[in-house]
Amino acid sequence: MEHKSLIDSSFSVETPEGVELRLRISGCGIRAGAWILDSLIHGGVIFVLAITLTIFDLMSKELVDALLLLTWFLLTCFYPILFEVYKNGQTPGKKAMGIRTVHSDGTPIGWQSSIIRNFLRFADFLPSFYLIGILSVFIDNKGRRLGDLAASTLVVFVDENKRNYKQSSVQAEMLPIQLEVSEKKAIVAFAERQKLLSNSRQEELAEILTSVHGKEKQDAVKKVQAYASSLVGDS
Repeated sequence: MEHKSLIDSSFSVETPEGVELRLRISGCGIRAGAWILDSLIHGGVIFVLAITLTIFDLMSKELVDALLLLTWFLLTCFYPILFEVYKNGQTPGKKAMGIRTVHSDGTPIGWQSSIIRNFLRFADFLPSFYLIGILSVFIDNKGRRLGDLAASTLVVFVDENKRNYKQSSVQAEMLPIQLEVSEKKAIVAFAERQKLLSNSRQEELAEILTSVHGKEKQDAVKKVQAYASSLVGDS
């Protein structure tokens, strides 16, 4: 369920756990700042690679040019995908600007959606310098470019619960089994939103992993918190 705010650029969605989350849509200026920062990183990588290959004269000019072009393509296409999937929807540029990419229902972005939105970036670039993408962001009421519309994703501000999550006092504990990326994200999402849930709902969700941690009620909740702390690097 979705509730659009008519006053600001935020709206609320209801998660599968029954929690209402308010998402604040990122504007074009903030997104442009993130894009500039990421582009500077791309440029730095290509510059260092070009200088290294030139100084050590490792290959012909034609091969150097081909390698630099390939590096630019990989950075443009796969750099954002890897960061979005593995780093909470944030490239370094987005993290610096306090924004992230999520599914339209507020859940963490996955491989398929990230690939779609980033490969369609080339369509947003047409006819020059992201003109179509910029127009789409201004026209759409959720600030989505073509890639976001196709992938059903949003770029939103990071909420305070996520910003402050690493302040948890729960001792981190490694998961005793291997889980899929989506399952790990679900554990972190539970810990992030735990304070919005009733105790009984917390326990119900945490006990889904009873076969892993062997705990019940609030002991199960604390175990899942410990796993989440480990997954986000909180020790």
